[in-house]
Amino acid sequence: MKKIGVLGARGTIGSLIVQYLQKNHEVIKGVRTFSDVSNNEIAVDALDGASLSNFCKNCDVVINAIGPSYINSKKIIDCVNSCGKPCIDLFGGAELEEKLNNKEMVNIINAGCVPGLSGIVMAYLAKECGVPDKITLIHGGNELGGLAALKDIVYSSVDEYSLPNRIIHNGGIEEKIKFADMKEKIEYFPELVYKDPLLDREGIRIHEKYNVGNIEQYHCIRDIRSKELIAEGCIACAGIQHTEEKEEVFKKLLKKQSLIVGDSMQWFSMVGISDNAEKTHKLVIRAKGSSFISGIVAAVACEKLINDENPANRTMWAFEYVDAEKLLSVLKECGVFVEHIVKEKARELMYGEI
Repeated sequence: MKKIGVLGARGTIGSLIVQYLQKNHEVIKGVRTFSDVSNNEIAVDALDGASLSNFCKNCDVVINAIGPSYINSKKIIDCVNSCGKPCIDLFGGAELEEKLNNKEMVNIINAGCVPGLSGIVMAYLAKECGVPDKITLIHGGNELGGLAALKDIVYSSVDEYSLPNRIIHNGGIEEKIKFADMKEKIEYFPELVYKDPLLDREGIRIHEKYNVGNIEQYHCIRDIRSKELIAEGCIACAGIQHTEEKEEVFKKLLKKQSLIVGDSMQWFSMVGISDNAEKTHKLVIRAKGSSFISGIVAAVACEKLINDENPANRTMWAFEYVDAEKLLSVLKECGVFVEHIVKEKARELMYGEI
């Protein structure tokens, strides 16, 4: 039986990955301190080369669930790969791919919820619909993530992983003007939300790989103050050089978000829509939070990798590697609401047809 190493095994997402995989696989749990050998735990400092190399010796594949990806993932994957082991990472964006491009080693990146499930949904819809005229992806919710997740959101915004108020129209990136912030009702979303056009690098990759001429991505939030916090974080990071000062800024932002979410219901929804002349495909996914989805995406990617006898020796985004139907099936089994709706379009009769 192949051994799967999970870094950050006690964290929110890491513990979910472990919970799923340990049912059928041997999982080595990488923890920061106070390891319990009887529970297959090994103390590891993932940012220390010697400590991480020692951990990798016990594994056939490593999943990195330690964030923020924008700060740590390149160093961690370099070390894992130097031990001859493939690595799965939940984020990293296009920047991580560029840094890993010269490696002849299997690495699966952006294997979380957004990016991750988002790209897998768009790729699935592109295939199901042939060559669709348009793909629309709407996602978001009301939830409180951790400090590392907040950092990744801010750092990726600064790095322009996402392009606000942009869509792909007729094969090119265009501005989509938004005149005002107003809440609206989105089908399959439990609450009214603010909906912002937000084209990201994953959407651009889908456009390039599947020749989809029109792609619109929207990020939705329940409270406008959450959006303002991200802007505040971007401005603060641009003006601060010292790591300690940035850390304090992020802690304050997380505290503010905690007050915003409060005791309200936490949720996450994603709706993907693809259209062509004959059909409309709609894929709906609803969960209690995006963290749970991230854990399942990474775990399913890992299961495929350990059973893959001849994987391509290169860095791949999750949407290029994960079996969408398998993932959707697993999400259903784990209690996530998943529905695929197909509607035939009425065809206009040509002159002379009956």
